[in-house]
Amino acid sequence: MLALHLRFGRGLDALGAGLVFTATGLGYLITSDTTHRVTARLGERRTIALGGLLLALGLGLPALTAYDAADGSVRWLAPGLFVDGLGRGL
Repeated sequence: MLALHLRFGRGLDALGAGLVFTATGLGYLITSDTTHRVTARLGERRTIALGGLLLALGLGLPALTAYDAADGSVRWLAPGLFVDGLGRGL
């Protein structure tokens, strides 16, 4: 993640970079608070599998940022980090 931050942090000041990476914490907060309900409904194995799937998807979305980096855009970085946080929370 540090490499993404350094590469795509150009054009972002400290506040902007902090706001982008706050997305991970927000996703983690949402799912870590509701994991017990998800586990009760899906079971432990499926919850872990869902968390892994969300984590993989969340780490894949920033790849779109790398693909779209010609203009220095970070449009997929925050959503990807949010989904990554969701998966980490599960």
